[in-house]
Amino acid sequence: MAFKGLRRNGGNKKEFKSSLGIMGNFYELGIVKSISRSIEKKLLLAGLSTDPQLFAAQMFFYLMVSSVFSAILAFLGVYILVKFYLVFRLAKFAVAGLMFIIFAVIIPPVTYLLLNVNISQSIENRRIGIDAETAAFSAVFTIFLRSGLSPRILFDRISRTIAFNYINQVLLYVSKRINFLGENVEDALLH
Repeated sequence: MAFKGLRRNGGNKKEFKSSLGIMGNFYELGIVKSISRSIEKKLLLAGLSTDPQLFAAQMFFYLMVSSVFSAILAFLGVYILVKFYLVFRLAKFAVAGLMFIIFAVIIPPVTYLLLNVNISQSIENRRIGIDAETAAFSAVFTIFLRSGLSPRILFDRISRTIAFNYINQVLLYVSKRINFLGENVEDALLH
């Protein structure tokens, strides 16, 4: 009887937003949702388990901070040009004002590119790691098959070892699909 007035979904969303901190304010924005849709595939390729919408909210927050900083720099640049250069006609004021304006224009795109380069670098590191471990994994796979053991046992045992860093994630995924979903090895490898 005491729980009659509680709403289930409303309280959970509020608790979730408050646990995100300042990022929770941007989590439900439309632009954040569209950014998360475009970034989701990159995050999966990078092997990151971050929520795409949370990552997009974080990205939007950093872009907002850099835009505010750029607006302040642009204001200072225009202020220096108007108040000091037009009055004194000294080149140092013109150079300082133009530098502030140029930095104000450059900072937001550089912030966006740095955030995207971080994901791209993770994708490239994972690709290189998988390529480096493929030869050793194929040798172990061949040994297991020649000894008469099933691939199911191979995926189960190797997913629990620390020998492979990057392939281990793929093997763990395949092993879980085999064990929990009851798929055969071929179907689990296709997904």
